Amino acid sequence: MTIKIFDGSTWNTQKSLRFYNGSTWSNAKKGWIYTGSAWSQFYPEYPLNTASPTVSGSTTQGQTLTSTNGTWNTNDAFLGTYTYQWTRAGSNISGATSSTYATVVADIGNAIACKTTSTNDRGTTTVTSSNSITIVAATPGAPSNLILSNGTPTPSAPASANTSYSSGTTASFSFTAGYGLITKYYVLTSDSRDVVSNVFPTSPTTVTITKGSNSGPRTLYAGVGSLYNTTTLSMSWTAGTNATSYDIYVGGSYVGNTASTSYNYSAGSIQYPSTSSFSVNVRSRNASGAEATGVSGTISIGGTFSSITPGQVDNITW
Repeated sequence: MTIKIFDGSTWNTQKSLRFYNGSTWSNAKKGWIYTGSAWSQFYPEYPLNTASPTVSGSTTQGQTLTSTNGTWNTNDAFLGTYTYQWTRAGSNISGATSSTYATVVADIGNAIACKTTSTNDRGTTTVTSSNSITIVAATPGAPSNLILSNGTPTPSAPASANTSYSSGTTASFSFTAGYGLITKYYVLTSDSRDVVSNVFPTSPTTVTITKGSNSGPRTLYAGVGSLYNTTTLSMSWTAGTNATSYDIYVGGSYVGNTASTSYNYSAGSIQYPSTSSFSVNVRSRNASGAEATGVSGTISIGGTFSSITPGQVDNITW
């Protein structure tokens, strides 16, 4: 219901109601009429929107959108306050109740709009922005600071070893098994003229070393160690801007994807003390799947080995 005044020819809506206290006029906040059975509020009118709000800002995810209030009747009776609710594809976005909104990954591919509510002493009126903005994924930036390392665990060394001489061509020793991630035991001599080394798939307590292809008198040192030869290539990097995941390439081939900024790659069995070289490339992806140029590096890794001080057999002539 509205208040109207007749000016002698036309009835005009009265948009302001005032009271005179004998010295000043004051704006009325509310007014009621009696219907004969109940009092009913008739003043002021509900907020009336005359031009819808609009939203503006970048279509790129991660940027900030802004909503205007639009235009409302702003006389004494209609002065009100404004609140906001941003929407994604027509549904309210939880917590997005400011006049600005920073878009997130979930907004990609969706139309973002804003509902503005005006409230006065009569009640509320809500209108939706006359436009919306469809969000696209931001271009991912390349990661940086790639760090490559041998992530292969180091096993514990055998607990003890005792060496003995049994003949002119062989030497034997015994040892106590080590602990940890041990796959094999590795026996070696310290003299490079003979590659007298053996790899044992189990945990033997006694090992015999037989002479190699070279001959000549010398002192023989025999050591035993724990070997872990299923190698792991560990990598980490600094995040790329707007990246939601990373593609991992080793030797030019895709090996996996991670949302983290680190990754462990199983490099297979590399027998200690041999090493293999690996080239690595890490590339950023954004929420839409677009891939950016990556960061690269190269490393040589191999199995890990732990040993105790070798036993010694003197003056063995081979």
